[in-house]
Amino acid sequence: KFDPKNLNGKVGIPQIKMKDGRAFQPVFTDPGEFRRFAAKAKEKRNMRLVPVPFQDLPKFLAKSSEGFVFNPAGFNLVLTKAQMEQLYKLYGDD
Repeated sequence: KFDPKNLNGKVGIPQIKMKDGRAFQPVFTDPGEFRRFAAKAKEKRNMRLVPVPFQDLPKFLAKSSEGFVFNPAGFNLVLTKAQMEQLYKLYGDD
């Protein structure tokens, strides 16, 4: 079972590099988006989906990433960590 708090160096997090060099982690909202991304991945590895609630995403942000890109193979919504934290403050649970 995957435990995101205990990675032990065995789990790699994919990143998407933007044209300006900034890196973002992909987030997928459905299996079809994930399959499209995985099919285009340069390095074929055992990629798996892991469910993470929206409010917990910033906890799993790699130091080299500035935020997340939602559905990069389709919708391609880019949100920085600060933007996500602000959204949660405005619309998250009290």
